[in-house]
Amino acid sequence: MTWLSTLRPVTLIVIRAMILANAVLLGIIGGLYLVFAARPGGAIVAGILWAGALALLALLPATRPRRGNSRW
Repeated sequence: MTWLSTLRPVTLIVIRAMILANAVLLGIIGGLYLVFAARPGGAIVAGILWAGALALLALLPATRPRRGNSRW
């Protein structure tokens, strides 16, 4: 993803903030499913949502192409 190196630093901060906010929101919704939904469906949905949150958090290092610890 070489397009990340062409973006302005403020744009990268906004992208990182949006990814982090979405991951936190998925984590919270997963917790609510785990607490309030019927078993075993609530636990399954919570696990799927938490896996999605972890996948989003795995994208965060990829949004720092100028720091030297990027994969590209």
